[in-house]
Amino acid sequence: YTKNNITKFNFGNAIEKDSLNKHYNIILDKEPSKLNPPVRKKYRPKFSIDQLWGGMAYSPTNGTYVQILTRLSDVMGNHSIGINLGINKYFQNTNIILDYIYLARRIDYGVGFFHLNTDYIYQVTYENSIDVDYFRERYSQLGLYFILRYPFNKFWRLDFENIVQQVTVNRDWWNWNSNNWSHNYLPSYINLPDKEVTNYSVPQLTLVHDNTIYGNVGPIDGWRMILLSNLNLSSKEKYYSQLFGDFRDYFYFPGKYVFAMKFTAGTLWKDYPYGFVLDDINDLRGYTKQSDIEEDLIGKHKFTGTFEFRFPFVEQLKFTFPLPMMFYNIRGSAFTDFGTVWDDKLTLTQNGVLKDLKLTFGFGPRVNLGYFVLKMDTAWETDLDKVSKPHFYFSLSENF
Repeated sequence: YTKNNITKFNFGNAIEKDSLNKHYNIILDKEPSKLNPPVRKKYRPKFSIDQLWGGMAYSPTNGTYVQILTRLSDVMGNHSIGINLGINKYFQNTNIILDYIYLARRIDYGVGFFHLNTDYIYQVTYENSIDVDYFRERYSQLGLYFILRYPFNKFWRLDFENIVQQVTVNRDWWNWNSNNWSHNYLPSYINLPDKEVTNYSVPQLTLVHDNTIYGNVGPIDGWRMILLSNLNLSSKEKYYSQLFGDFRDYFYFPGKYVFAMKFTAGTLWKDYPYGFVLDDINDLRGYTKQSDIEEDLIGKHKFTGTFEFRFPFVEQLKFTFPLPMMFYNIRGSAFTDFGTVWDDKLTLTQNGVLKDLKLTFGFGPRVNLGYFVLKMDTAWETDLDKVSKPHFYFSLSENF
């Protein structure tokens, strides 16, 4: 449209806009005849998923365990909702954690709900007899927690939490006749009630650092740390304290090689109702899961460590049968895990072999499947004299 009714132009040669306006008096912008102001409404939070993580693991001892973690927030980032589910084939062993955090101010604060379950199995032996018995303690934790969080900068923060919970302990005795647990019977020499309920208040301080950089299957550079200390106040006029730390460091080398380290350590003192145990999935891959029935592997002190070398394994893998599939950047890992738990006396080695210190090693590939990371590990346990049969682990979780 032009004032001179010129409707055709020859754009065979480039013409500058200013020159075009000058010669042909083109109206490029026209003021609207009717104003259309924007509509203003009161802000209402609409939540979307910021983080979705899931993992699944299987071992012959613990069976299948599925973990789902997700976090939602609104557009302004003022509200955050977290959901953490640990699902076992038995509902009584399922863990649930829900929390809400308000983030509009410098100091964050929030509230949460949790229902956690765990169990311990003890072996009972008798003098001058080869007979053994077993009894079990099942812990159920139900409660609320409150949190104040102060970030010093992008990578450091300090959390103050107070947990109010009720802990129920159910004790069972193994019935050899029915091959099941008897829920209402304990021998008199055990000197413990069948059921025990205790209320706790647990104030806790936690120092957190995290500046890690992620690759396609997990962290590749930086370091992270959690150091916590708490005091457990009991309704039975007993109390105990806990100090626990988790440190992880990652070193990236040219060629996509990564060397990773992880160390955890914890200690309990005073009238603690439980002890640390070794885990064959998160602590020592390949560890023979006998610690649930060995008292010397349940203690008030714990230390574990992992050295892991991560490397490019397969650049491209193509399948045509039974379904056409293509995988890229498959990573490999070779690892060594070690650790122990103890009470007052610790004997690392005896007669040239490992005793209280447990050592495992293994390797396996990792592949990013889009929504999760598939890990397949083969691991062995050794006491520096003998090597166990291989243990196989399949999990849907990223590298630590």
